[in-house]
This record gives sequence, structure tokens and C-alpha cells, in this order.
Amino acid sequence: MPFAPRPTSFRSITTADAVLAKENPAPRGAVSVIIPVLDEEESLGSLLGDLSRQRGIRLQVIVADGGSKDRTRAVFDSFEGENFLWVDAPRGRGAQLNAGTKAALHEDLLFLHADTRIRDEDLISGGFAAMGRECAGSSRVLGHFATGFHDRPLDFTHFFLMAKTTQNLPECVNGDQGFWLRKGFFRELGGFDDALPYLEDMRLAYQAFAGGKIALLPGKLETSSRRFGAQGPKKRLLLNALIRLAHEADAREFYGRAGTLYGEQAKAGALRITPFFDALWKEGKREGRWRFMRKLWKFGARNSWQVPFWLDSRRAFRRGYEDPEGLAAKPERLILRVISGEFVVFFFFAALFAGRIIEFKSRK
Repeated sequence: MPFAPRPTSFRSITTADAVLAKENPAPRGAVSVIIPVLDEEESLGSLLGDLSRQRGIRLQVIVADGGSKDRTRAVFDSFEGENFLWVDAPRGRGAQLNAGTKAALHEDLLFLHADTRIRDEDLISGGFAAMGRECAGSSRVLGHFATGFHDRPLDFTHFFLMAKTTQNLPECVNGDQGFWLRKGFFRELGGFDDALPYLEDMRLAYQAFAGGKIALLPGKLETSSRRFGAQGPKKRLLLNALIRLAHEADAREFYGRAGTLYGEQAKAGALRITPFFDALWKEGKREGRWRFMRKLWKFGARNSWQVPFWLDSRRAFRRGYEDPEGLAAKPERLILRVISGEFVVFFFFAALFAGRIIEFKSRK
């Protein structure tokens, strides 16, 4: 679909900005960084500070706000300079990202989350050089960084998550890793899907993989583990798998139901997986069981490489590796692909069946 972001009110954009963009084209080594925010007073200042210390690169930093009620704007205002730009946007991360892109002056676009930390002062200049090499043959490239966690000690689950961020596969790439695209390719992809309540980053990653390539850039970002919180990383991983399955099955009704369930459970401070299984099962019933099972099988087979990769990661963690960068998935292991694909499908139905039994007994 054509790139057509929603109409946006740019409170901080003036006519002079448009004149500046035309009379002073972006020099070599210029990047527009776009950050969507909603009540991010605790995180935004650290990221803006990291960006202000980047060397060897010219940055335009765009903060696209979806209607913050806290001190997010005050934190932004503490950073002075014409390269910092505030944009008022419709609420919704996809819409905010698209609005920020509309204000971008530079050809290179880097999308970051507000809870990102950048320890390396040369990371973006190094990323710019790497993107130049990756785009030498074609600019249809989505660049991303490996990602670690800055707010918790390392355990195996988080080590495995970090290892997955080094893979150039759409099921391993999300907005926490930073999305780096040339403006032309971004427009060709149609921008972020702002009709989705979430998963806009996942949708763009799959589109980029289908129409171009995904490339790991040098260096590492750090992000917050806050989304795992009291829910526990294992439950969150399982929920992410269900959401990705729903995405590949284009189960849009599940998106809305899952969003409601997640909001209700977040208030209760606990995460129960069974209601999400039930919501997905109802989606399959609506579509037709056999057709839905075929999609489930394809999803399991396509992601079966993660089982041997998990084994590789666990072996590396037990041997004392602290940085998983360099671990390689081995999808060429045909037997493991078949076995693990069957395992994924079996696990899904076993978990669904067990969840229904537990829920039935709990009602008695």
C-alpha cells in the first residue's frame, strides 16, 4: 500500500525548518532518529543524553509523542538544539513513527524505543558506515543491532533472547533492536501499519525480509526488561510465540482480544496464558480447523531451527559465554528441523489441551 501517514499536528515545526531542509541538504553522515513516546519521563532523558554524545555523525532527533500526561515534554525541553524536534502525533506507536518520519530531514532513518541505552559513542557512525556497505547493491535493507538488557543480571532466558537478536530473520527482529532504513525503502514498504494496535515492527520486518534483506549492524543496544516484569520471561516468550503465530495467520480479531486480555492481566499483576490459547483457538474455529492447523504446521516448521539454536545457546551459556554474538543457527540440520517442527505443533496442542482441563477443573 502507498505510504500515507495520518494527518499530524507539528507544534514544533516552523516554515524555517522546511526552508532549511531545501537550502541545506543533508551532508554525508546524517541520520534522523525517531523515538515514539507515551509517558516516558523516566527513560527518555537517558536515551537523549546518549544520542547527544554520539560522535562522527550528524543527528536529527525526533520525539513523536502520543499524548503524554507526565513530564515527558519537560524532559525533552531540557535538551536544547535545533537538531531536537518534538512532534505531536495520534496515539499508537505505528502512527507516531510514521508522523516522525514525515518530519525527517535525512535519508537514513533510525527508529528507537525510549527505553533504549547506547553505551558506545561511535555506534551510530559505525552503523551508518555499515549501512552504506549493505546498501551498495540495493537500498532495500533493514538494519538492526544486537540487543542486551541494562537493568537485570544475566540468566539463560535473557542470554537466549540476546542471542536471537543477532539473527537476520524476521521472527528474531523487533523494534527493541532499532530499525534502520533508507527513506525510499521505508516508503516502498508503506511505512508502519498504524491500523495495528501493536506488532507494527513485526509486520515491517516481515515485509522488509520479503522485499529486500535484513542486516545485523556492528555494536549493541541495551534495552529494558520491564515488559517481562512480574510476568516472568518464560510466560512472556510463550505469549510472544502465540502473537507471532496470530500474525502469520493474519488473525486480526485475536490482536484486539489479546490486547484486552493483556491489559486486564497487567492490572492484576499476573499473566495467565490459557485465555490467550482460547482466543487463538476461537480464531481457528472461525477460520476452519484444518486450514488453521496447516498454518500452525507451517509456523512450527519455519521456526523449528530455534530448537537446535536453543541447544547451542544453552551450551554456550554453561561454558561461561557472556556475549552471545557470533552464535549461528543451524537450520541445515534436516532431522532436527523435522523433529523440532513436530515438537512445536505437539507442544501447542498439548498445552492447549492441558490448559482447558485445568480451567474445567477449576470451575468445579
